[in-house]
Amino acid sequence: MDLLDLNKGYKLEKKEVFGEGAIFHHLGIIVKDKSNSPYRDLLYIYDPNQKVEVAFYNFYGLTIEVVSPKSEDSPIIKALANKVFYHHICFSVPNIQNALEKSTLEGIRRISKICPAVAFGGRSICWCIGKDYGLIELIER
Repeated sequence: MDLLDLNKGYKLEKKEVFGEGAIFHHLGIIVKDKSNSPYRDLLYIYDPNQKVEVAFYNFYGLTIEVVSPKSEDSPIIKALANKVFYHHICFSVPNIQNALEKSTLEGIRRISKICPAVAFGGRSICWCIGKDYGLIELIER
């Protein structure tokens, strides 16, 4: 049985925008006030580099990252003002620099510095955007 159970007339195409070895990591959503949300009981981690608190949970096999601003100058404040609640998709990659070089050919551009992330044990992350993909976070394995 096909994973997506597609009709025989459809073909699941494979795109390797970030090169070999890139795998889906999580889907990020944002909440303005975690205390008044269904996510209030999750264990949050503060990331001073991103000025946010993050928590993770499993939703039927899909890892969801809940992101909440910790200050008025948090990068997600503008998205919250625009009522954007789906925020980003994240991929784990063997090498961020190689993934960035490959994805540039696909029209994706880096929009942040590469920096360590508290939620991922200090591993390097960076943010990218692509007109066909939206906001993307990369985590180096």
